[in-house]
Amino acid sequence: MNTDTAVAELTKIQSWPSVALVLALGVMIGYVLTFWPQCPNRYIPIIILGFCGAAMVVLSILEPAPLKVPLYVISFRNFLIGMIIGFISIIAHKLIMSKITTWTGINFSESSGPKKEEDSVKVSDEKDTAIIKKLNQEVP
Repeated sequence: MNTDTAVAELTKIQSWPSVALVLALGVMIGYVLTFWPQCPNRYIPIIILGFCGAAMVVLSILEPAPLKVPLYVISFRNFLIGMIIGFISIIAHKLIMSKITTWTGINFSESSGPKKEEDSVKVSDEKDTAIIKKLNQEVP
């Protein structure tokens, strides 16, 4: 069995290339959303589930249906499959990040995303610097 026949067989079973595409897109969009300051991290899994479900529906509409089943049945089925793929992409993201964290020793969950101005301390002149040094010396 060569690779062409293996890919053809996998394509017959729920169009596996589209599943891999939706899975990869789910992981990539999750990474992009973590660096978007207007999107809180708690909403990212919901967005990923909805996106993957919608992507599978779009891909199912683009390819012809082999069965004589109404389009809404196929769309609903593929939306559920897309949500399952989205859940798998969330798990894959967490697994990848945990492996990277243990390999590099860098905790990305604490340092991801752009920093806000109120998170950093601004020192405007030498007088403020001297006060900060004096306060640091007084603290035991």
